[in-house]
Amino acid sequence: MTALLDFLKSRWRQREAELKLLEEETARRVEEAIRKKIEEALNSEVVKREVEQRIAEGRKKILEEVEAQLEKEKEAAHIEAKNRMLQSLSSSISSSRLPQYLFDLADPLPGAIAARIGAHLDRSR
Repeated sequence: MTALLDFLKSRWRQREAELKLLEEETARRVEEAIRKKIEEALNSEVVKREVEQRIAEGRKKILEEVEAQLEKEKEAAHIEAKNRMLQSLSSSISSSRLPQYLFDLADPLPGAIAARIGAHLDRSR
């Protein structure tokens, strides 16, 4: 009976080893099949077009942001130059007794400028 038990234990261990090898082989094949499907999907034209489209959209967005930033900096530089010019004119002209409306030409409201010029002309008559 001991011989029978030893034989059965041996068969049992052999069967477990075979099942383990079969399980490992199955896992390897499944992994290989998954890898192959992923490679095929990544190499498909649809995915390539999607990647190219996203790259193009990203580039376009970056260009738009850069253009907007450059425009802001250009406007700021323009305003700064205008302010320096007006300050320079104001300091050099203030001693020459010119009418005040000339200094007010930097006023952003054109209607207000016209009204001031008209009022000055009326006073000088």
